[in-house]
Amino acid sequence: MYLDNESGRSMVEMLGVLAVMGILSVAGITGFKIAMDKNRANTIINEAQKRATLVVPQIQLQNNANPTLNEFSNNNLGYATFDGTVYTSSNLSSMPQGQFGIKVSGVSKNICQNILNTLGDNTVIRRLSTTDAPTTALTSCGKTNDFLIIYNNDMTTNPVSGEYTFENCPESFYKCTTTNSCVASENDCPNICGLDEPLSTGCVCPEHRDRTDDKCGDCVDEENYQPWTQPVLTSNGTMGADDFACEASSVISSTDPRQAWRAFDGKNTDGREDCWHSAKKTEDPSRWFAFYSNKKLRLNSITIHNRATDMTIAIKNFEIQVLDNTSKWTTISSGKNPSNINNNTYTHYITSPTLSNYWKIKILSEYDPNYLAIGELTINADELVSVDYELNSERQCEVVSE
Repeated sequence: MYLDNESGRSMVEMLGVLAVMGILSVAGITGFKIAMDKNRANTIINEAQKRATLVVPQIQLQNNANPTLNEFSNNNLGYATFDGTVYTSSNLSSMPQGQFGIKVSGVSKNICQNILNTLGDNTVIRRLSTTDAPTTALTSCGKTNDFLIIYNNDMTTNPVSGEYTFENCPESFYKCTTTNSCVASENDCPNICGLDEPLSTGCVCPEHRDRTDDKCGDCVDEENYQPWTQPVLTSNGTMGADDFACEASSVISSTDPRQAWRAFDGKNTDGREDCWHSAKKTEDPSRWFAFYSNKKLRLNSITIHNRATDMTIAIKNFEIQVLDNTSKWTTISSGKNPSNINNNTYTHYITSPTLSNYWKIKILSEYDPNYLAIGELTINADELVSVDYELNSERQCEVVSE
């Protein structure tokens, strides 16, 4: 009798192979879930940033105490839900002045922890109570988490330490320009200019580059400019985000083609359609037209083109304003368009040019009691390329290069 020698694996070996495969499968699934949680955390952070980007112009340019997020129709991501409300001091008494919050709810523990790990100490994340009041800073995550991501009104985020920053310094405190900090009083602002007595406003380049008083002297050696080329717009863009963008206090309707960007489309031909057209004055009593450049501009003049045809309804009296470092609009020039004739142009020269990224034409009066239109705006400006500083040995001003 002959015995056949069969080849193959024993049961023990097969069970071993299956065990190894099981371990690898579990490790793969776990690794996939970790990667998915990180991706979802990043998506939540990016979505919050998008919403914050739309809030800032409403607060800074429109002085809107109750900004909205109407542009976003889909607030449910499946693993997190965004509230359509922007939380400010006007609707949430515990929110500090100069800050706003974007609410996120229904976030799982692992995704929440990834958000904390990603943002670190650069953002205040406040846990919410049942009454939507931010309580303590969120430093650890539960099973399901609802919280506010807090931004300053210039969209910088605030340190978890809870101390006020230079950008978010309340009116009851003092902005110290020598250290870019927020202090209790001006006497707490250190002096770095080599003087014995405390300085009420500090002395540092470049923040005080134009000071020529006996405390600081002039730190600037030379500012270097080049002529700025005005872009042609095909949409309003986003103030503070795009290279060049514009915004107006109103339009005749949201679906009307005569939006703000029409004043920067490079032509003034079809007067009825090729212009910015405001809403009725009863709906928009405080009219303005603003624009933004990502390059700092020194405006020399603004030319206003009345629209080419149809009712002219032109600007009459106006002010030119800039947004300063404290997020306040400051008037630097005022003028009057002398004509309401179609296609007429009026150039207003700015005798004291000021450097800024944000500009506004505040309209004080117009030739028509109801509506207002601008056919085209032509900006003559120089853009700042670089600044050369020198050490003022007498006053020991800090040397800063840009």
